[in-house]
Amino acid sequence: IIFDAKENRVSGFAGCNQYFGTPIIENSNLILDKVGATMMACSDGNGEDVYLNTLQKINRYSISKDGKELTLLIDDVAMMRYVRK
Repeated sequence: IIFDAKENRVSGFAGCNQYFGTPIIENSNLILDKVGATMMACSDGNGEDVYLNTLQKINRYSISKDGKELTLLIDDVAMMRYVRK
């Protein structure tokens, strides 16, 4: 997942397709608004659909003290965790 603060965009790779959208960030609240994706034919079962549907339900985030880990949450439940490379 890539957040581009200058362009106010979020993008990433969902396993087969690229996705993109507009993040709305206020304090520790996060809404990924209008998330779209390319439409390549994929044979990954429904994993990508689950990922993208969960991504659109995210409403909060936290960043670890060292700034290397981003956790996306639905309310207080951690749903996705990303480590900065």
